[in-house]
Amino acid sequence: MSNALMSKPVVEAAPDKEEKKEAAEVKQYLMKVDQQAKFLHLQAEIESLWQQVQRASIDN
Repeated sequence: MSNALMSKPVVEAAPDKEEKKEAAEVKQYLMKVDQQAKFLHLQAEIESLWQQVQRASIDN
């Protein structure tokens, strides 16, 4: 019989303090990147709306 069939499942150890800290830092970094992307999107939307206002004021 093969050893692979008789092996026990691997049990992972609970994350230690350093791993938890690193995970929290990665999460914080990803949230910051997400906020920056949203900010840039809003900035582009504002620029587009401002251009529309300028065009409308020129036409009138």
